[in-house]
Amino acid sequence: MSGFYISDAQFEESKRESLEETRRFIREKFPDLDEVREARKAGVEQPKRRRCPARLFSTG
Repeated sequence: MSGFYISDAQFEESKRESLEETRRFIREKFPDLDEVREARKAGVEQPKRRRCPARLFSTG
């Protein structure tokens, strides 16, 4: 049986790096995420975000 195998340590390192990349991406897209979370915990009403109408994305 041949194939590509990695050690448990390599797998854990890869998983950790992937998680860090995901967190970095989320922080770039949503820089105010921590403030929003804290406000929700404190019960502060957040403004509703307007959703883009689906018709803007139609291809027909």
